[in-house]
Amino acid sequence: MSSSLGRWSEPAAKGRRFKIFMTHQHRTQCNDPAVQHCPRAFGHRHGPHGRYAVFGMTQAFVGVFLVMALLVMLAGCGTRQPPPRPAVPGSLAESVVHSAAGMKGQPYVRGGASPRNGFDCSGLVLWVYGKHGVDLPRTAREQSRMGNPVPLHQLQAGDLVFFRIGRRGSYHVGIATGRGTFIHSPKPGQRVRSESLLASYWQQRLVAVRRVL
Repeated sequence: MSSSLGRWSEPAAKGRRFKIFMTHQHRTQCNDPAVQHCPRAFGHRHGPHGRYAVFGMTQAFVGVFLVMALLVMLAGCGTRQPPPRPAVPGSLAESVVHSAAGMKGQPYVRGGASPRNGFDCSGLVLWVYGKHGVDLPRTAREQSRMGNPVPLHQLQAGDLVFFRIGRRGSYHVGIATGRGTFIHSPKPGQRVRSESLLASYWQQRLVAVRRVL
């Protein structure tokens, strides 16, 4: 058979694959509306094997759709959502969270570590925990080495949450409330506040949880 003949594939019976060839003359005839039994690459409804080709293409599209749906579901599952673990009433963790919440509204001041002078992120942590007898280092990087590491799903009130932010990947720290939020001193020009741990910005930058209580 001539090597100049065009080629297309067609499923055959009993699971075997055969290759049939279509000449230039046949392809020309396929463009003629009068030809009712011309086989096409995607199957003609009047062709003897067209229904199999169409069925195969349908299966392929369904497969692609299912894969995309699965990826969407996995993306949703990838969001890390710690369960709420509020502080036990009367516990040290409750006192820590209460003290941190009392500093909301204080201005961010680089190097600040007191209500009188304002706070940076690690200064807030230093002052709050120090008020309750827990001594911590001054910087967020050093604080990230204190206590014990905790899986996110075991996060509870009073834990420290650490992030890497900015182009340099600087450490940032906040105090978990156990209710899906954390209290921190964000950056210059802003004030101490609570924010959601579920926000995509913080989810993408969370690097560690440490328990120091």
